[in-house]
Amino acid sequence: MNPELISELSSSALIGVLLVFVLKYLTKDLSQELHKQYEIICDLIKAKNQLTQTINDNTNEITDSLNRIEGMIDAPPPPRPRRRK
Repeated sequence: MNPELISELSSSALIGVLLVFVLKYLTKDLSQELHKQYEIICDLIKAKNQLTQTINDNTNEITDSLNRIEGMIDAPPPPRPRRRK
């Protein structure tokens, strides 16, 4: 075999092996970054759900208070006891 051919094939094989390792590393690194982003998104969704629940609870409490106040305003005044002469 020609030494130039062997040299060319070995350099091509080395480049191929390096390319495979680089792709494996990048895939691993990308998977880790995707996992981090997934965790962040899950945390944001949980926080949004908690905020929505808090807003709903506060809205219900305010509505109940307003209804109670409205009932007090609309209710007729209690009868006054009559004084005996």
